Amino acid sequence: MRGQLSLRCGRSSTKLFALADERLEDHLTLLAQAILARHWWDDGSRLDLTGDPDADLAAITAFAGAREGLAFRRFDRLAQSLHHAFDAPVMQAPKPNLAAILRATLARPAGLARSLADLDPRV
Repeated sequence: MRGQLSLRCGRSSTKLFALADERLEDHLTLLAQAILARHWWDDGSRLDLTGDPDADLAAITAFAGAREGLAFRRFDRLAQSLHHAFDAPVMQAPKPNLAAILRATLARPAGLARSLADLDPRV
């Protein structure tokens, strides 16, 4: 394959190859990249994100100011909380199960509600 490809689903890809009794690393060479996302604007400004929450916080704060840095930290915490709650019942489930999703939500209602409220005080 030629060109660049961003692959953030390593675990899913590994499982997909295993279904065919193959190993992903026998077919692809995956190289970790320092920059996962580069955003740029017509005025020449640029924002690089790495996947490291502390480095990304510093980059966003330098790019857009302390207020946006704090907003990113709240968003990152919310995303982590949602991923933790819904990874198994939604993302890893062969068929999402409403009862499992409800259990995941009810197991952490205060944490999820607090995370949503931190993201947007109107919640």
